[in-house]
Amino acid sequence: MTGQLAPGSTFDRRSLLRLGGAVAGTVAVSSVATACGSTTGARSGATTVKFWTVTDGPEDAAYQERMYAQFNDDHPDVHIELVTFPPQQFGNALQLAFTGGEDVPDVFRAGSGARLDDVYEKGWAAPLDEFLTEEFTSRFPDYCYVDTDRSPLYRGGHAYTVPRSDPFIHGQRPMYCNADLLEQAGASEPPRTWSEFAELAAKITKDGQGRAFGTSVVADNPAHWVMQCFAGPQPYDNYGPPPINLLDGTPMMSHPSMVATVDFWRQLVTDQVLTTGWESWKPDQAIQHMTSGRLAMYMFPLFHANELRKANPDLNLVLAAPPMPDDGRKGSLAQLSDVGQWFMSSTSQVKEAAWQVLDFLGSVEYQRGAFQELGQTSILPGVYEGIELDAHAVQLREMADELVRNRPDPTFREPAFPAFYADLGAKAPKPLPRELWFSGMTAGGYQAAAEKYDEELAATMATLVDEHGITTEAFTFGDWDPLQDYEQTD
Repeated sequence: MTGQLAPGSTFDRRSLLRLGGAVAGTVAVSSVATACGSTTGARSGATTVKFWTVTDGPEDAAYQERMYAQFNDDHPDVHIELVTFPPQQFGNALQLAFTGGEDVPDVFRAGSGARLDDVYEKGWAAPLDEFLTEEFTSRFPDYCYVDTDRSPLYRGGHAYTVPRSDPFIHGQRPMYCNADLLEQAGASEPPRTWSEFAELAAKITKDGQGRAFGTSVVADNPAHWVMQCFAGPQPYDNYGPPPINLLDGTPMMSHPSMVATVDFWRQLVTDQVLTTGWESWKPDQAIQHMTSGRLAMYMFPLFHANELRKANPDLNLVLAAPPMPDDGRKGSLAQLSDVGQWFMSSTSQVKEAAWQVLDFLGSVEYQRGAFQELGQTSILPGVYEGIELDAHAVQLREMADELVRNRPDPTFREPAFPAFYADLGAKAPKPLPRELWFSGMTAGGYQAAAEKYDEELAATMATLVDEHGITTEAFTFGDWDPLQDYEQTD
């Protein structure tokens, strides 16, 4: 089965600058505070740093416990008080804390409702410029803290976050394949085109007779969006808020590439190719089905690679590029525009101590341990020095080089764009894009509904452009080739 690379490969320094985090997820619990946030173990006179985060399972929790205990041993004047939250509650907890002004964390992790643009617009994060030493910034690729005009970590001319994930690696959405199921269906490699994918998926589902299925969709991460990126220009901003075509600055729900991909999946639904009950699937159900031999192919963010291997170390797993349109590739996946991982609170009264925690999180020592023990890849080149990378780590980098491109970013051209786009998302027509896509896949009639949505969105955009004092030129890049890296000069 193709898609596997020879083990034992190593990277040169240029390669390392592009390898980075997304195979696993989050920070977890320290040994100096329970998951409920107690303060046991604090030294007398030590400065307490309140640290809010989310956990990613028992292995991650155990790693954090050991590393935070080590931090406290090395920093006797600082004590971490850690509080962990379920991911779905994290954003609301931060909102309540900052709104109420009580029990606000000093350091907090990125999460739902707490991405860089969110915390910058809400004033939750403190600028980090005064703490950035040459020793610290030299750990990272130049585009992080040296080339500040184009850094994904800067807003309004200031650095606001410490990263872990590389924007190119993290931009991928691979197709996960159970090689055994593919080979049983007569496929020697993953499908390369839409028609090959549809044919192979249908055969596996038919032959499986309810015991195995060719493919499925995880409702919160529509696979059609991944395929759309290669059928036309990827919209701003990915697949959640209202999609804008950056080539001409117009709404994009009814773009031919959108219509084609939704109709493609509508046909798979009509032909009963997808798993039973896919409409309500959550991510863990895809893992359960693939690792038990009941699912052959699906598309999802990178962290599932590690989850699948942990769930079944014997799984004959192949990572492949998503299938391309039969008439050829016309677009690319975009690099992740928001790679901030950890923030310092703007209200913190212990910023010097809080920075010591951030400095530790951004260290080679901390991120190398997470890579070696948990599979969490890192943006830091030094993490990989002297380490022999396995086949999957090498393949992630090669797939990123092939599939991910630097996309225009309206924020660099117009500082007021994030506020405009947030307002647009709040006032956009209903139903939401994901609801329209889902309805199109299950009931059909997508094109007409998408055209109506775009007409209403265009009217809303015209109003908000005036209200925010910008023009459509802020998000129109007629010289962009979606197959190439975009070199932004403004």
